[in-house]
Amino acid sequence: MSDANEHDLALWDDANRELDNRMKRRPHRAQLAPVASERFSPLAMGDRFELSLADDPLICEGWLPPEKDEFRSWRFAAAPGPAELYVRWPTCNDSLALVIESPFAAENFDYSSLEISIDDQRIEQTLVQLHDKTLIFTTALEPNEKPERKITLRYSDPASERRGHATHENQSALAVTSIKWMRCPNGDWDVASLIGERLSNKISALQLQSAERATAIRTMEGMIAKKDEYIHSLLQALDDSRDPLPPAQSHAP
Repeated sequence: MSDANEHDLALWDDANRELDNRMKRRPHRAQLAPVASERFSPLAMGDRFELSLADDPLICEGWLPPEKDEFRSWRFAAAPGPAELYVRWPTCNDSLALVIESPFAAENFDYSSLEISIDDQRIEQTLVQLHDKTLIFTTALEPNEKPERKITLRYSDPASERRGHATHENQSALAVTSIKWMRCPNGDWDVASLIGERLSNKISALQLQSAERATAIRTMEGMIAKKDEYIHSLLQALDDSRDPLPPAQSHAP
């Protein structure tokens, strides 16, 4: 028993040393900022720009490791933050608004307590709760010649701070799948119209899927009818090919 205890204690010490070494090697803000323009550049996706937060194994401070589940990938921001992200701002003459997509959050997370800042300046946001995700729309941001900017997410939870959880690095807050930069040509930003457009596109896609399904069903029904007709013709051919029974013969006594 004493040997087993000593072995467990040795493993515990090794694990603590490994954790200490990893924390010492953890990059800090000053180390990550210079490479932001190369690693965290939004990709142009038609009329918008998009950045997936789960594509890089390591980003800036305040984020937990990326997670994946089948077709989904996300990254948790640590509560209460801040969770920072240095990005190369898209070159665009139009105003841009951010759309942060969150598929879910930690238990009891309150999206209304989330604060978003650009270069340490807080910006307004609007929440849209959908059945499978929460979309966070920021106000339209004027064009800026600054090539690299800092996005900060901060979750202020007074109850958590009173419980002493404010410095817990592994406490997850909200999960983020992507950040999109949406064009606002005239500086206008109407969330309702955008949601209506998204729903209209989704309805159109569903209608197209329904029409394709109906066509597939009709095709399948035609194939089944042809198959039934073919089987019927085979059965008829079998009946015709049978030799008729000879007529009954009567014998005189």
